[in-house]
Amino acid sequence: MHEPFYTSPTSCKIKSCQGIGNLRDIYHPLFDTYKVDLVLGAHLHDYQRSFPLEYNSASSSKPIITSKIPSKYNDPKGEIYVIVGTGGINFHKIIGKNSYIVNQQSSFFGHLNVDITNKGQILTAKFIQNNGKVFDSFSITK
Repeated sequence: MHEPFYTSPTSCKIKSCQGIGNLRDIYHPLFDTYKVDLVLGAHLHDYQRSFPLEYNSASSSKPIITSKIPSKYNDPKGEIYVIVGTGGINFHKIIGKNSYIVNQQSSFFGHLNVDITNKGQILTAKFIQNNGKVFDSFSITK
């Protein structure tokens, strides 16, 4: 995805930086139905990762957190949403943290490295800063 469904508040004030509700209302229920595990996005110039989230039809901007485990997921219920917008020229400063976000930062550039091993059963992801340090990591086992 390009524009995020869920995000912490940032310095970006345009509507598309605050979570795209119309696309969220269409696609998040489909992601739940088809057991999607990971949704990658960008648009915002920062890094954010959510807990596994299910769609909340009563209030779609407030997803249901299905697990508060911070990094090792075993066949999670719901999707993990990751914003990786840290390859640009500037940052959208994060000015708060929503309860469904595990980890976030808006002060250094980097990339998300994703490895899939064990015949597709394990996904391991690491957000690596440009200086080589690992800022965040998580795994999904099916």
